[in-house]
Amino acid sequence: MNYFPLTFLFKIDRTGITRHINNIYKDEELEENSICAKIAHMGNNGKQQYFTSYYNLDMIISIGFRANSKPAIKFRTWANKILKEYLIKGFALN
Repeated sequence: MNYFPLTFLFKIDRTGITRHINNIYKDEELEENSICAKIAHMGNNGKQQYFTSYYNLDMIISIGFRANSKPAIKFRTWANKILKEYLIKGFALN
């Protein structure tokens, strides 16, 4: 699996991302079939097939609320601000 975008976004290592994803599934916060697509692609030699998992926004948000890093804290602060505004105003503007 390629976790580079998530490790880059939240500045945590691959094992941290894996742990959070496994815990999200274990806690039944999200279902793997609904948020993860496995895309097949061929290796350089054309003989071996690889599968890469792609996660939707729900997984990215869930990891952002579980991770403990400065970028994740900034993400949570931003997300909470947006959610609070939406709940107080009762609508969203583009």
